[in-house]
Amino acid sequence: MSLTEEIEPDEYYANFLEMLKDVLNGNMDSVTYEDTIRQRFGVQAYMSYTLDKVIGNAVRQVWFHSSS
Repeated sequence: MSLTEEIEPDEYYANFLEMLKDVLNGNMDSVTYEDTIRQRFGVQAYMSYTLDKVIGNAVRQVWFHSSS
């Protein structure tokens, strides 16, 4: 996904989930993810464009506690 790619507003949520999966799998860099979410949803959606960091930290914590 790129910032210039046009999608319909009714497809934003499905596209958001797809981009979140891509960034968590390493297929998209977090800067592109954050910029695209900010462009589509505005600055009020800050929780959406920081969600990758929250999930990443949660996964690290689970991994740490399971390996202890």
